[in-house]
Amino acid sequence: LQRERWFTADVSHELRTPLTIMLAAAEVLGRRLKNHPKLLTITEHIRHNAADITRQMTALLELARVPESTQPFSVALRPLIEQELERWQQLLEGKPLAIELISTEDV
Repeated sequence: LQRERWFTADVSHELRTPLTIMLAAAEVLGRRLKNHPKLLTITEHIRHNAADITRQMTALLELARVPESTQPFSVALRPLIEQELERWQQLLEGKPLAIELISTEDV
């Protein structure tokens, strides 16, 4: 378990710099591509995914540091599912595939 914690902390630390560079580059590229909507969409997709990875990595690092101090909590799944569906819609454009959430309740 201790080796897993060290590994998680090391991976997190090593990935922070490349992810920070990706985020900064995507922001600069986004500003330069204001007149190119298709390229701007791709740039925003890169930026969004790099930011997601950064958040996940930060959470993993926190868990690796002090897993006993984290308190259990409830998470509404519907907003998370909707966010992921929205993110994947761009990749489905022009393809004979559709993803739809059919639910009347949250869990």
